[in-house]
Amino acid sequence: MNTGEMIHMLRKNKGMSQLELAKNITTRRSIGEVEHGYKDLPYTTMIKIIQRLGISLSNFEEYRQGHQFSADQALINEFESISDTSEVKKMKSILKKARQLEEKSTLRYIHYIICVLDALIHVDTYNCDQLTNLVKPVWNELSTVSVWKRA
Repeated sequence: MNTGEMIHMLRKNKGMSQLELAKNITTRRSIGEVEHGYKDLPYTTMIKIIQRLGISLSNFEEYRQGHQFSADQALINEFESISDTSEVKKMKSILKKARQLEEKSTLRYIHYIICVLDALIHVDTYNCDQLTNLVKPVWNELSTVSVWKRA
């Protein structure tokens, strides 16, 4: 799959328009030209586009070369792409996928993703105690970490 096809597919999977993807990086027209194979963007611009799509450069290249993401990796990529709590529809979709994967997943912390998504979806409708109970398993795990390092 070429780079333009990858950009198009990832953008569509994220539910983004060309204008949303291009915002403050390049023009909508440039995104369209890249997707149709008419144009290549400078490397630094492509890095920003790939980051906006919520995927690492190495994963982008691996996927572009024909390797499929595992269901776990695809779930993590979607989860990491949530920008704020207004994306309820997107969060519900990811939560549904997470629950379907929970039994067969090799992802160690999938149940934590489920807790966090559930809390984010209900942040405006549940009281503080209810939200605390939803994220308690995550908090308990995080509170055992003795040293936090920057990546």
